Amino acid sequence: MPELVGSAKAQPVGKFVIVALAMGQVLVSLDATAMNIALPTVQNDLGASSSSLQLIIVSYMIASAAFTLPIAAVSDRVGRKPMYTGGLLGFIFGSALCAIAWSTQILIIARVIQGIGAAAIFGLALAILTDNVERARVPKIVAIWMTVSTVAFSAGPFVGGVLVSLFGWRSVFLINMPLTVLVLIIAVAALPNDRKIVNERPNLTGGVLIALTLSVFTWAIISIQQSGFMSPQVLLSFLLSCVLLAILIFEQRHADVPLVQWGLLKRSPIPASLALNLLLGLALSGTQYQMSIFTQNVLGYSAALAGTITLSATVAMAALAPFAPKLQYRLGAARPAMIAFLITGLGMLILGMSNPSSTISWIVLGLLVLGIGLAIADPIVSAVAMQNAEESNAGAVSGSLGLMGQVGATLGITLMGGLTTSVALSRWHKEDGSRVLDTLVGVGDLNGVEARGGKLARDLAATAYSSGVSVTLTAGAIVMTVSGLIALALLPRKSVN
Repeated sequence: MPELVGSAKAQPVGKFVIVALAMGQVLVSLDATAMNIALPTVQNDLGASSSSLQLIIVSYMIASAAFTLPIAAVSDRVGRKPMYTGGLLGFIFGSALCAIAWSTQILIIARVIQGIGAAAIFGLALAILTDNVERARVPKIVAIWMTVSTVAFSAGPFVGGVLVSLFGWRSVFLINMPLTVLVLIIAVAALPNDRKIVNERPNLTGGVLIALTLSVFTWAIISIQQSGFMSPQVLLSFLLSCVLLAILIFEQRHADVPLVQWGLLKRSPIPASLALNLLLGLALSGTQYQMSIFTQNVLGYSAALAGTITLSATVAMAALAPFAPKLQYRLGAARPAMIAFLITGLGMLILGMSNPSSTISWIVLGLLVLGIGLAIADPIVSAVAMQNAEESNAGAVSGSLGLMGQVGATLGITLMGGLTTSVALSRWHKEDGSRVLDTLVGVGDLNGVEARGGKLARDLAATAYSSGVSVTLTAGAIVMTVSGLIALALLPRKSVN
């Protein structure tokens, strides 16, 4: 049990500070998805393979997920302000390295550095806010905060599309630097000088084990696309990830100050909120990744247009998220969350029915429905967790929400990306497509297919890749339906007073 030595609560944060924290949240959320729309351009510029494209995205998310809990634990011991400002510095450095990256490998390393900084920014901001407001106002604060985060996350493809079309993919990172410096200046000057809450040394061993486990497991999933599920490389990677997970659980169960606070898992309904947050991250990131490639490579949209149509989801989230706490106040969390998950699944199902002849209006409809569901589900799930957190572990709960969201996003991109590639190649081979073009078909690079195989091969590849997207998003819709039933069963049904 951590020894309490003080309160993190210093003084109520002002509106100026809230704006600065929101700006930081916007930057890390945008960067999580803005690269999605730039992937075809990066592929051409740096010659990235399918697995490299996924690593460019998930390396940022793995780093964020792996360092979220260690940073939250350290912040409970040294104060949240120094950890938050340190995260901003790391994010600035990572962005600069991304902007000058001369190879895929350097870009992936830079994304890892960015992700570590983002872990502090994303994981601590909500704890800073909720520490300084009355408990009864937490649902409203969380709803506003999740609206900022989710809208920025979903707006990433639009911002990325505009920047890529006008200035190239490196501008996605260059724009971060002056904005993050501004947030840093405000944070240093205006954030409350909070006192440390607990006195024990943080558990860094657990953080290393989390990073290794996530990295090996993610690599195993990505490797399936190139080597097949039964290849020795993939099987050994899965086995190693299971061994690392077992070591992590053992270490955390016996650590004096574990990163995973097992008491939280007994504090209903926090475990349900964490699990549902993972599934929401899977749905949003996985769908965005799929549609970013599909709209550009299969439907032939420019980066700007592909990013612009994602605004339908962004508008829905911005417009409807403020109603989430009102629904929770009146109806409790369970029923609104269930309906929201079902709507999210419907949006994925509509997008899964897309094909090479689909119109913009059909894609916009699917994204709009998806956004409506996420606008309600995301704030409610997060608010339930933060409402049931105590002051001494608010940082851990906030960090755990960030961790589960990032793990979900990583799984969404790798699992859904891997399933799409597998189904697409299966359909391609069934139609006697040339195996020489497998790499291009697997990433939906139809221009490359046409250049090497002609117009007929391009049409066949478009159909094959569309089949992969359809199967993947339909499977995602089923997962969202099951998530809705979990929300109904495990989240609070009583209205909030």
